[in-house]
Amino acid sequence: MPAERGDGPDDRAEVARVGDPVQGDDQRVLALVVRGGINLMEAPRPELDRMTNGLNHQGLVLQVPPYEYAHPEDLVAAAHDEGQDPLIVALD
Repeated sequence: MPAERGDGPDDRAEVARVGDPVQGDDQRVLALVVRGGINLMEAPRPELDRMTNGLNHQGLVLQVPPYEYAHPEDLVAAAHDEGQDPLIVALD
């Protein structure tokens, strides 16, 4: 699970969590966070509410840097360049 995609501070994933006691599934999630080298920040619940624009966060928020998606035409061209028949599957 890569935590970094670039050299700047905006290229790093971060997890923020409420400082409640850690138990159950939260322990497994936080173990993955630590193992992945992702920055962990404890924050009060109002800060997590702000970060999520008031949406349900269950005390844990993952912030990731913007992701640049490939254009489908580029994917088709790359498949052709490798002598492959292109197959694109889009899921929502």
